[in-house]
Order: sequence, then structure tokens, then C-alpha cells
Amino acid sequence: MEFNSIDDIVEFAIEKEVEAADFYQAAAENEDVKGIASVLTEYAEEERKHEKMLKNLNRSTFSPFWHKRKQNIKITLKPCTMITWPPRVTSTEKRAHSF
Repeated sequence: MEFNSIDDIVEFAIEKEVEAADFYQAAAENEDVKGIASVLTEYAEEERKHEKMLKNLNRSTFSPFWHKRKQNIKITLKPCTMITWPPRVTSTEKRAHSF
């Protein structure tokens, strides 16, 4: 995957949030255990919030940084082992990462 602009990156991120939300929602709908279904629904809701945040992102604030260091940004599928969670990250997201 090659990203040539901030818009490319944000659109890719939005697409991944939608895919994740759809995945969690489908899993919740197919889950018989109410507690698990509830957690999966919460995950889907969190992903939809991320989608909304990305759609409302003011992309112009990134332009100066993008033009200074325009390069192909590679995607890695290696799991992140060292994550420092910002204060506003919900416990649901932390549980999803450890899942």
C-alpha cells in the first residue's frame, strides 16, 4: 500500500475502522452469550467513534508536516508490544488490544 497524501492515510484509517466495527457487530450478532455479545457491541461502538473522529479530523493541520517529509509510508502487521496508552483511551480499547 502506498500513501501519497494525508487524505490517503486518513481514508485508509477510516476504512479499517469501518471494517473493525462491522467485524465486531457481526460477531456480537452471532454470539449466544449475552455478556460476550455486549462486549463485542461495545467494541463496535468504539470503532464507530474512531470512524467519526477521523471523518471530522482537520487534515489541513498535517499538511506542513507531510510536505517536509513526504515518503512512502509502509504498513507493518507486526503486533505492537509496547504501547503507552493516552489518558483518554477507554478500558474497552485496552481490553480489545489484549484480546
